[in-house]
Amino acid sequence: MKFTTAYLWETGGRMVNEDSLTVFGATKAGRDYLLAAVADGIGGLCSGEIASGHITYRLKLAFEMAISRHSVIDSDKLLRIILRELYSCHKDLLKLGKLKNTSYGTTVSALIVKDRRAYCISIGDSRIYRFNRFLHKIVQIGRNHVDHRGRLTRCIGSGAFRRIKVRRLTLHRGDTFLIATDGFYRNITPMLNTLCEEAYHDTGSLATKLKKLYLAGCNAGNKDNASAILIRFGR
Repeated sequence: MKFTTAYLWETGGRMVNEDSLTVFGATKAGRDYLLAAVADGIGGLCSGEIASGHITYRLKLAFEMAISRHSVIDSDKLLRIILRELYSCHKDLLKLGKLKNTSYGTTVSALIVKDRRAYCISIGDSRIYRFNRFLHKIVQIGRNHVDHRGRLTRCIGSGAFRRIKVRRLTLHRGDTFLIATDGFYRNITPMLNTLCEEAYHDTGSLATKLKKLYLAGCNAGNKDNASAILIRFGR
């Protein structure tokens, strides 16, 4: 299952970009692998870019090492490695916060792929969207962890670590995914459907589409850091 990716990483109206992202793809022994993840460091806590950067770096490193150490790795085993890494990152940030007498926290949304099998993980208010080719519209995978006031109820690095829900999917040729922080999708959610549908039908540059939508968000009042990854799987 070959794929095409594009990403956007913008500071917006902030001085520092507290978002991080990673995209890593590999082919080994005839198997295709992909990790795509975004993380949004929590601005109300200390140095969000440290928390988000730590988790995207560690996920990529764990994913890359798992593939390099095995000629063929079972997809469920690959998922378990990523889940353990998330737990390890949570403990790391708790320890760092205790050492610095502060708190760290980050959201994370990740797509893990081996051939036609995909796993989706979302913690916090970053999101994963999939274009449904039958309904001709995008569908959010998972849900946001926010309360009625819009405040985060879960993140990595702060508070108790809760069991992570994983959505398992079977990929089809032409499938299109968007992984984005709230600074990207806020105020422009209705426009995301057009973005993903055009990507599904392979019309134009994916990077150009992301940039165009980001600018639309800026015009709609978005001033937060914005990060997004757009992925189209081959036909």
